[in-house]
Parts: sequence; C-alpha cells; structure tokens
Amino acid sequence: MATVGIVDDSAFNAFSCLSREFLGVLMPRGCAGCDAPDEVLCQSCLRLFSGAHRRDVDLGCKWPCFFCGFYEGAVRTAILSWKDHDDEECDRCFAALLARLALHVIGPAPSEGFLIVPAPSSSSSMRRRGRDHLLPVVRGMSMILRRQGIESYVSADLRIRNVHTKSVETRTAAGRSIRLEGSVCLMPRSRCSGREVLLVDDIVTTGTTMRRCAQALERGGAHVGVCLALAGSAKNVGAMGLTDIHSA
Repeated sequence: MATVGIVDDSAFNAFSCLSREFLGVLMPRGCAGCDAPDEVLCQSCLRLFSGAHRRDVDLGCKWPCFFCGFYEGAVRTAILSWKDHDDEECDRCFAALLARLALHVIGPAPSEGFLIVPAPSSSSSMRRRGRDHLLPVVRGMSMILRRQGIESYVSADLRIRNVHTKSVETRTAAGRSIRLEGSVCLMPRSRCSGREVLLVDDIVTTGTTMRRCAQALERGGAHVGVCLALAGSAKNVGAMGLTDIHSA
C-alpha cells in the first residue's frame, strides 16, 4: 500500500513562492488600479487609498463611517478588478489598508476584543464571484490588528435574503433602501450580542447598506462602534489626513 507523506510548511511555502514567480514570468500581472507592470497595487494607486474620510451613515451620527479612498478613477478600477474580476491577490493589500484605517480611528479595544463583521453579499453575487470576497480581507485585517496588540475576531453574522440586483446598480439612496428593506438579518447562530463591532464593507455610497447592517446588528444586541470601507462617495465627507500606508 502506498503511503501519503505530509509536506512540511517550509517546503510548501517555498514551492508556493516558486510557483508564483514562475507564473509571474509566464503571465506577468499589472497593478489592479492602473495596470503598471509587476505590481498588485502600485505606490501611486496605494496613495489614493491612504485617506481617512468620514461619512456618517445615520443622520444622528450614530454610526461613524470611515473609508480609505474616493470611489473613482484607479480606486474604482482596483476594487472592481478585485471584486468582480477575481483578482484575489488584492486581498492582502486591502486587508492592510483597512487595518491601517482601523488603527487610526478606533478607540481602545474592549476586554473581550472587537468583533469584525463583514457586510454580506447576496447569494446570487457570491455564486457569480465564486466566493465571499470580503471574508478573506477582514480575516487578514484581524490578523494585522492582533499583531498590533488589538484583540479582534471575525464573525460573518449577517446575511442578505431575497435580493437579486447589484447594490451598485441601484443608484439612489431611496432605491437602495427599498432594495434592502427587511432583507439584512442576523445568522441564526450570531455571536454579536453584547460585543463591540467593527462593521466592514467594500464601498459606501449612499450609506444604506451600512445602515441596514448596523441596525440588524444592534437589534441582535451588538454595539456598532464604527463602520469601515475601502472606498466611498466624495459627497459630504471630511478627511483626517492620513499618510501613505507605507510611510509610517
């Protein structure tokens, strides 16, 4: 009988690195934002994600929302490449950007740590993409925060029911509110009750998705301390003037 050996991590990692280098020679990639050669995100595009812009998603300023860059130009191109064209190499870059943003805007962690909850995608969107695109990003973000001494845990506590259109295809706040009315809910085994939550989405435009998610979480007993996103609309925002993610 043949036996199956166990490959140790160092050998597997070395093989993975060699494989990536080999593929890079055969199929060189370009920057997700501007197609500059041999970069996942080039320095110029990273700088476009280096802000800490605020747009509250509730008229009473109950849930402050901060995002890294404006959803236009190379920022928009990079996010769509990652989100809708399966550019999974962007996961690590976006995780680092969101962690950087969180470190500048969140307060001290509660004793039990932060619960990081990604905004959900509809089941049709996940089938089309073949994955929950935000989940690996928030997991990477949580790992970075823990390395910085901030306890955090990821829990995909939200889901969207009975929604069949893309959020970016519904352009007005009223349209998105109708689209999501009653559709965002907690998973049956949610762990959010009594927890301090960081709510994360990829894009915030009208704020409707964030607001519906925050409402669902707080109905389940959570406290949503802050909302974070990679990009947002340039309307009605302020800026905290963060430096480039690589300069600190």
